[in-house]
Amino acid sequence: MSKPTFALDLDGIVCDWDRGVRLCLKRHLGVEIKEKVSPFWSYVDSQLTPEQAKWLWTEGILKGMYTLGGLYPGTAEAVARLRRETRFTILTMRPLVVERLTLKYLWHKLGIPPEEVFFIQPDGDKADFVADIYLEDSPVQLANLTHVNGATVLGWKRRWNEDLRAWRGIRWVDSWKGVFENI
Repeated sequence: MSKPTFALDLDGIVCDWDRGVRLCLKRHLGVEIKEKVSPFWSYVDSQLTPEQAKWLWTEGILKGMYTLGGLYPGTAEAVARLRRETRFTILTMRPLVVERLTLKYLWHKLGIPPEEVFFIQPDGDKADFVADIYLEDSPVQLANLTHVNGATVLGWKRRWNEDLRAWRGIRWVDSWKGVFENI
């Protein structure tokens, strides 16, 4: 039997974007966001002035927004196992301006080579990448992925995707153990 194709989202599952963006804002702008975990998808942007948001998405993305948060606990071991047991790839919606930074980070932290990382642009849809199993946390992408015939869609439980919990076609997980139980 061949290994299943596994498409893994990056931010919110592998990398702690919430932590990274808060550290970046505090370090460079002195801005503190009160909630440690975003209660909804665009929460951080909603807490910033237009000037701060512009800085974040132009300069902040190059000053640690995507790297300061580090990896979620257990991620390095889980990714190593996924790479052994599946045909593994990372699917990310990070802007191309951070492509080199992202590839270098993933190589140094997880040993993931560039050919296993795909950048889907903001107007793109992860459902266009064919996989047997998807692991995602974005409400929009989860909704899109439920339309992929025959695919297993795993939704990592986060505060920002609570509204989708009743959706059919998504298997909800909150740990790497839960992920491996669904492969």
